[in-house]
Amino acid sequence: MSKARKPCLIVEQRNIDEIRPYDKNPRKNDAAVEADAASIREFGFRQPIVVDAAGVIIVGHPRWKAAQRLGMQQVPVHVATDLTPAQVQALRLADNKLHELSEWDYVVPTVKRPTIGERPGDP
Repeated sequence: MSKARKPCLIVEQRNIDEIRPYDKNPRKNDAAVEADAASIREFGFRQPIVVDAAGVIIVGHPRWKAAQRLGMQQVPVHVATDLTPAQVQALRLADNKLHELSEWDYVVPTVKRPTIGERPGDP
């Protein structure tokens, strides 16, 4: 069993041109960019982009592209300096795959099928 990590999330503002995409990213995520841009416009930037020490994206390619589309000069970034290269690869995979393990419970009366671009409180 691995030793538990101390939770530490330091977020800094970084110039967007200091961030680079991971050139071996297998996800084709251009379809998500406009939805991410709409979310950032509506709610602000609530999830930082996670990068390695060299500024290469680990998590957050669509948010980075959305920020570029919105003309943002700086974005919130977490630099994950405490991860090994193997952990970085595992985090990339986990971030892209874990959502596939969950599903919506449409029986709960307050939950309805969400659509992209819907504003909170829309019927």
